[in-house]
Amino acid sequence: MAGQVIEITDIAATGVVKDMPAAALAHNIFTDCLNVRFRDGAVRKMEGEEAIVTPFTEAVIYVSFWDTPNLSPGTGYYIVVTNNGSTDTIYAIKNDGVQTTKTLKSGIAQGGVWQHTLFNGGFTFIINNGVIKPLYVQDTPGNTNVANLSMYNLPGWDSYYANEEISSTVWDSANQTLDFNLGQLVDFTKKHATITIINSSTNTIRNYAKFTALGSNSLNAAGSNQTTFTCSNDTVTNTTILTPSAAMLVNGDTVIIKVSTTNIVTVRCGVIRAYKNLLLAGNLTEYDNTNSVIVRRLAGVVRTSDVAAPGSIPANWNPFAAGVNTADEFTLSSTGTIQDMVELQGRMYIYTNSSIHSLEQTGSSSIPFSVSTVTDSYGAQTIDAVQEYDGRHFVVGSNDIYVFGGHPGSIQSVADGKVRRYLTDNLNKAHEQKLFILKYKAKDELWICYPKGSSTTVNECLIWNYRLMNWTIRRMQSSITSGTVVPYQNNPNEGVPLFSYSTEIMYADKTYSLVNSSAYESFVERRRLAMTPEFDTETLSSIAMKVEGANATLTMYVKGTNYPGNDVNPTTGTSNTFVVASDYKMDIRESGRFLNYKLTETAVNDWNVSGLQYEIAKGGIR
Repeated sequence: MAGQVIEITDIAATGVVKDMPAAALAHNIFTDCLNVRFRDGAVRKMEGEEAIVTPFTEAVIYVSFWDTPNLSPGTGYYIVVTNNGSTDTIYAIKNDGVQTTKTLKSGIAQGGVWQHTLFNGGFTFIINNGVIKPLYVQDTPGNTNVANLSMYNLPGWDSYYANEEISSTVWDSANQTLDFNLGQLVDFTKKHATITIINSSTNTIRNYAKFTALGSNSLNAAGSNQTTFTCSNDTVTNTTILTPSAAMLVNGDTVIIKVSTTNIVTVRCGVIRAYKNLLLAGNLTEYDNTNSVIVRRLAGVVRTSDVAAPGSIPANWNPFAAGVNTADEFTLSSTGTIQDMVELQGRMYIYTNSSIHSLEQTGSSSIPFSVSTVTDSYGAQTIDAVQEYDGRHFVVGSNDIYVFGGHPGSIQSVADGKVRRYLTDNLNKAHEQKLFILKYKAKDELWICYPKGSSTTVNECLIWNYRLMNWTIRRMQSSITSGTVVPYQNNPNEGVPLFSYSTEIMYADKTYSLVNSSAYESFVERRRLAMTPEFDTETLSSIAMKVEGANATLTMYVKGTNYPGNDVNPTTGTSNTFVVASDYKMDIRESGRFLNYKLTETAVNDWNVSGLQYEIAKGGIR
């Protein structure tokens, strides 16, 4: 019987497609894969894991890398957070081959989502979990000893003493009334109001009153009770009014009204990022001085620090402090919760779960920042769900994976029709804050690391090659808690993913074994591939492969089916062994209109496949 050879080329072009019907896909598209890369003209086995010996006995829950300018490029410090079941501890490990370790902070309240940012050109490392005050380590210029590092709370952080001046006016009895409206309804459990009357002739205080409750009892400058002023609420405007008696004022006196906070307000933020010479904090919560009762929940508020002097940390977050400063608060027009803030082309883009806003410095002392809405249709899924690459942002949103170039018209899905539904269906929503993105420049890849199914830790990476625009899937160590990209063995020119798991950390793309030196599976799979365009029932006679990897032995599972609606597992069909060093094809007899195959290998060998050829025996029935 005459044979027809069907050649499948360019098999690295598209990668895996999970969302579209398998029968509709071209021959060189795969419906499933694991631990392979589609690059350089071939399907290639993805490299595995390499353990790094660490001194921890407690579970590592967060790892990052601080490439301080004081150390040689590529050395730096691992900043590691561990948990003992009740509290967290932060360590610094010098990446010097002997892993000299310093405990930076212990006894930290657990339960938050850790994230970090670098400041002062990398000399300052700032870390935050949303439960405690943000912490920082500032490396002294010239220091190379990890023992000299110390961690502190951010200065001026734990809210501000608000001393808001409501009005300042010169009293004119002919044109003004004695009722001074504060323009707000004052909550006297959290604030107090003062009225100061200054003698215009002597420029001294003529009268003063401080109210801590509604009524006629106020305190004078000496702290004694007085009844010459009253405080009431205007039911028409729902605002508070201060009223001195007529005897307390003389025409020409200056009257100053202020509202101030009475208690220390504890502030926590979900995310803090460096922006030029200041810091931005978003997703705020204010507590009272017991740190238990919420004063204000400010999920859509951005807080800015004052500018920092060169080489120092911002010391002021109080927008009411005297003098000109950039400390301020902005309420976004969106109702979403701020998830992350990432800089792009000189602007800071603020991502809520449903919107994107831009913030930039204006250069004006009176209005130092400009905030505008970019879009109300896209946002970010979590903290660390935005990653800059090639002057754009790669974003995992609530309903899509997209790239953003700074303008709403630049937004483009990179997952629609490929893996968009796959990620949405498989992400464990109860633990979505565990999701993070890594930029792996050496391989032109962006790794979406997330908890799949019922897993409470990261157990799968969905990987996008931003040069070839294709997707692949990685799944090896199943209990990843955090990740970053670090120099491999102190080489600043070779960045490699680093994962934390259990009490250890490891390189995540080295060797061809798991972290315990055992083998792992790599495969590509295609279901419901039409043997011929006519959809005739044909017989697959043989499969030839262009394969490299002298020590590898691959297994090809093949199963035919006549119906495109049949989702057949290839491993239920025939099993064929392909020894790379001695084989060029596999003889197979499998009939059907559609072909289901899986090419797999579980060993510690490198291999790649650059092409396939199917020999079809013609003459089947429709």
